[in-house]
Amino acid sequence: MANARAHVIIGAGAATIGWIAYCEARGRPLRSIEGVLVAALGAIGGLLPDLLEPATNPNHRQFFHSLVTAVSLAGVNHYVWQQPTIPLNKKAALGLASAGYLSHLLADARTPKGLPFG
Repeated sequence: MANARAHVIIGAGAATIGWIAYCEARGRPLRSIEGVLVAALGAIGGLLPDLLEPATNPNHRQFFHSLVTAVSLAGVNHYVWQQPTIPLNKKAALGLASAGYLSHLLADARTPKGLPFG
């Protein structure tokens, strides 16, 4: 099972890879200060499930560690990215933090306990 440090690293990595792919797709240059911010957003997202449901016992995984939450988060991102009135920087922040959050759930899903449905 991944610990907090691993979730931070995985979340930061997921967000960074997502940002690189986004910049490549848009033909946009990468900027180093953005890389730091992107990694920080991913790291926070990677910690968020355990902040919402602390790992105080082996059965701590409830709603915020569930497949329903993963699908809901993906749906929220899809909806937000379709809204022309929401600024791009806010869309990006949500997407990057979500990448970290979802990376946490994917890491936990690979454990013997897995993830609950809802």
